[in-house]
Amino acid sequence: MGLLVFFLGLLGLFLKPAIYVDSAAILPPLSKYVVKDAGDPIGVPCTKNVSNAWLDIVVAIDISTNMGPSQVRQITLQLGSELRKYPIGQNGTRYTRVAIITYATQATIVANLTTFSTPDQLYTAITGITGSTSDSGSDMSDAVTQAYNILYNEQPCDQVIGCEKLGRPAVFVLFAAYGSGNIADVVQNCQNIQQFGSVITINYKPNDIILTNLLNQISSLSFNFPKNWTTSDLDWALTQSNCLCPWWSGTQLVVWELSTLRYNRYAECFSIWELLMGPVNLNDTNICGDSSTGYPVALNAKATSDFIKDLIHDEIPNAFYIGLHRQGMNPSGPWKWYTFNGNDMPMTSFTDWAPDANPNAAQNCVLEKRLPGSTLQNETIGWEPASCELFDTGVTNCICSLKACSTDYLCPTTFSFMKDRKNAKTMPTILNPKNMPKSTLKINKH
Repeated sequence: MGLLVFFLGLLGLFLKPAIYVDSAAILPPLSKYVVKDAGDPIGVPCTKNVSNAWLDIVVAIDISTNMGPSQVRQITLQLGSELRKYPIGQNGTRYTRVAIITYATQATIVANLTTFSTPDQLYTAITGITGSTSDSGSDMSDAVTQAYNILYNEQPCDQVIGCEKLGRPAVFVLFAAYGSGNIADVVQNCQNIQQFGSVITINYKPNDIILTNLLNQISSLSFNFPKNWTTSDLDWALTQSNCLCPWWSGTQLVVWELSTLRYNRYAECFSIWELLMGPVNLNDTNICGDSSTGYPVALNAKATSDFIKDLIHDEIPNAFYIGLHRQGMNPSGPWKWYTFNGNDMPMTSFTDWAPDANPNAAQNCVLEKRLPGSTLQNETIGWEPASCELFDTGVTNCICSLKACSTDYLCPTTFSFMKDRKNAKTMPTILNPKNMPKSTLKINKH
């Protein structure tokens, strides 16, 4: 029950969200929530439009003799061409900023996040980097510390949880051929970066077991690439990094996919909303907020269903509304799921009806319900047709999906968007600051 925290105590006119604070990091606790792809279509994919990416990227390149001048040249030419596709700049709605660090015996900041205003400026700087022919030092800890400081200084708060502003998605990209220096600091700083961003590593000495194990440890899941990395690899990792759930939106869907052997993030943020008082029912497409950005969850794939079952495992309510409903709210109509914008979407071949449920029952909504005899150790959950009227069922919880931030969706970047909706019919009312988790604002930033 530790996952539901501050929202359960709030009073609201119609709705209040019960948001899981463990979604404050970009990824949820993966050992608990990640599920395996069962081969069926899954959820809403993260967009991959690099020309719309809005990121803060710090690149660190080992230029020591361990990497060698020829490999440094190959990295800079390939990386320069790759990042040239991104909207490098310093202003606008969507733009990407890049800082560059080189390291050998010590780390050097070649460019900061505010240096480049155009892709050509970035390309010239990256391709101008040369490898050393004499310096065999590779102080990775110095480079990682510098990268962490650059990215941390751009964050609006000292902590992610409770911060009322979303920082720009942060990414650290490390090209490594050897690891020396304070390795404990390397690990700690990369863990710190992953509290608000992602770590991508490229291993240029795969036969070095110590380096390989280190890069596996410090990189975000599936973000560790070999030296024959491709632009599609980096594009995937960067656009995945741009796909995230602010802590106030819920827990992001992450799936281990058999087709790619990668952990893949999806553009959906799941949370549980408690429905309170008033004439509220599930045929209101704004039940999870604005229907353009949130809707009752669509469990149209086994992976998504398993993810949700893990999410609600420790929650007290025994039943939750989901997005399955009769088309047109006609008791004889076909079952449909909601999409963003409140449109109808056909069911897939996946269903999870309870053994005693009657899918032909003259009801317009569906509950995700714990079955009789279910225990925490042996939990069984299934679907059951039900009335859409809360007063009929006594069920006061709905599992909602909110749209994740992505390259093509510039999501609300401040928590005030929730407060601003307090007068809407089915919006949460979050007015009392004492119910908010506390996060210290930086005195010298923003």
